[in-house]
Formats: sequence, C-alpha cells, structure tokens
Amino acid sequence: MVLPTDVSGSVSRALTLVIDLALKKTEGRDVPTLAILRQSIADGIADELLRTGRITQEAAWALPEEVDELIEEYGEEALVTQFIRYRVSEDLATVFQAVIDDPEPYLEPELMRETRDNPQAVEPPSLAVVKRAMQQGDLLTRLLAEGAIDPDDDDTLMEELDTLIELHGGNALAEDFLR
Repeated sequence: MVLPTDVSGSVSRALTLVIDLALKKTEGRDVPTLAILRQSIADGIADELLRTGRITQEAAWALPEEVDELIEEYGEEALVTQFIRYRVSEDLATVFQAVIDDPEPYLEPELMRETRDNPQAVEPPSLAVVKRAMQQGDLLTRLLAEGAIDPDDDDTLMEELDTLIELHGGNALAEDFLR
C-alpha cells in the first residue's frame, strides 16, 4: 500500500522504502538530497531491500529513472524528506485520535501501572499501540457503531497501519501522521 504524500505526485513504494533507508543511514547528519539519493542508488542502497524481499528486482531497476524524473521536476538539491511526509486516511486518523484521546486501555500492563502512579508519564501512543487497539476489536466496533469510520473501509485500515509500521517502525508516534 502506498500512502499519500504532501508532494503533488507520489513516489513508488520502492522509492519510499529506499528514501526511508537512506534517512536511517544518515540519521544525525544532513538530510540527503535527490542527487545524493541517486548516488546511493548507484552504490547499491536498494540491495538490502532486495535481500529482505521488501522490493522486487523490477522495482529496483526502476529506481534510477524515477529519481531522475524527480530531479527533473524538483532539482538535485530537493531534500528527500519532502517525498515521504505521510498522511493517513480520514478513517485511520479517526482511529489514531481515539487512541490518542484515551490510550490507557491499549497500553502494556507495565505502562498502565506507571501511568496510574504518574499520569504525566503517559507518552503519546505509538503505531504499535494503535495496532494493539485495533486488534482488540472493541475500538473499531465502537467507532463503526458511532458512524465515525466507514464500514467499507474498516478492512483496509490494518493494511494502511501495517504499511506505516513497515516504513517507520512500531515505535513511531501516531500523532506524527495526522493531517
């Protein structure tokens, strides 16, 4: 599942994964530009994603052309981060907000004890906490009954969330993906 970005056109799932990997490899340093990303692709950054089966060989072969098209449109100095600002769907945003508003029922038992003793210790819910809430079922049932989420979309919510977790990890904060 490709998640929408704030860029007028979206990038492929493979390029999104490559950009995410490039950002992880350069954490704490300057954000890579499209020119640096093009060089990283030439140097084999996608090989790790190929080995783990996260992208196909065909997708890897298409990466240089896709980056060249972005460079043509946005320039070599465009930062790669502008291509991976994700927005969740309206229904998943509703789920996120419900968990953010009342995270305690979905926290691990150890965290629940900590928050009872110190309510200020509650951290914003992560994507993993939202997934746990969705898997328990009562949250989605309640939101469906309230008409807060579309019943036709409830089966795609987990897929959308799993894509976010695949790209950013379960510890990423849910609030970072709200519009």
